[in-house]
Amino acid sequence: SRFLGRLGKFLIPPHFQDEEKNRLARVLHITLAFGFVASALTAIAGAAARQPGKPMALASGVVVILLLQIPLRQGRIRLAIFLTFLYVLALVTIILYLGGGIHDLGSMLFPVIIACGGLLLRPKEFLAIVALAFLSAASIILMEVAGWIHWSTGLGTSVYSLVTITAVFLL
Repeated sequence: SRFLGRLGKFLIPPHFQDEEKNRLARVLHITLAFGFVASALTAIAGAAARQPGKPMALASGVVVILLLQIPLRQGRIRLAIFLTFLYVLALVTIILYLGGGIHDLGSMLFPVIIACGGLLLRPKEFLAIVALAFLSAASIILMEVAGWIHWSTGLGTSVYSLVTITAVFLL
């Protein structure tokens, strides 16, 4: 029963005196919960499909998502949110490098990271995340152009993709 009590507390977002802090804590708590489930399911699917590297990256993501609960529970909401965005961005970069490059479905997370970052982060933090997301996408594209990452269908990636991604990020 002690375990169930602790699990119950873990499944409920922390409560603070400040309503804005409570709102951000609820949003981050839901994001981390769904991130946990998504990482676990994707790691299992990757292992079943025998995709080397991806399952380990995603399984480590489960651990990181659990660790992000620490600053959240300590009331350091802004730090927890920023670290969550940094983690997701790093994970997306690793997944794209190990997978199909910019053509991998994981690249769809770039707009999600930017849109959610615009809603939850302070302006300087948001600019840092946008700049890092752009650098991540540009690096993946340049690695594809250089031949370090090969897309499974054999189509090459051109510098035009980099220009297109740049335009999308500017938008």
